[in-house]
Amino acid sequence: MHEKKTSGLRVLVVDDSALSRRMLQSILEKDPAIIKVETATDAYSAVEKIRRETPDVILLDVEMPRMNGLKFLKRIMAQHPLPVIVCSSHIEGRSGAVAREALALGAVDIIAKPGVEDAVTMNEVSMRILNAIHAAVGQGGDLDSVPYIDKSTTSF
Repeated sequence: MHEKKTSGLRVLVVDDSALSRRMLQSILEKDPAIIKVETATDAYSAVEKIRRETPDVILLDVEMPRMNGLKFLKRIMAQHPLPVIVCSSHIEGRSGAVAREALALGAVDIIAKPGVEDAVTMNEVSMRILNAIHAAVGQGGDLDSVPYIDKSTTSF
């Protein structure tokens, strides 16, 4: 996990693609308000990381091995709700079936995963991701309002 200072936002990126995790981590680490970026390759790895330290926001892919992102979103919202932003290449706007399902399950925002297109597109998507993370935390008030996860009872 990359740390910058002692207070600020903690984000967990859950994505099976190493390239996507690195790209999203790079975007997040440019924001001085984000002090810790943790990554997980799947839902089970994410649960272990959440047990160790509760993130302020989860950035979640949809297509992953062992448990897809929507199933994980449903479980995390049922057991220990956290702000979750779904970031996937399978998103075609907020009106698509996957986006509607993610929002119905409790996602606070839906973002199409950035590709490695031109710099302008990457910059626009980067700003959208950062704005969504700040908005997700802002919906709950201050950082102290993020729900507590009972690490001993969380199970998936």
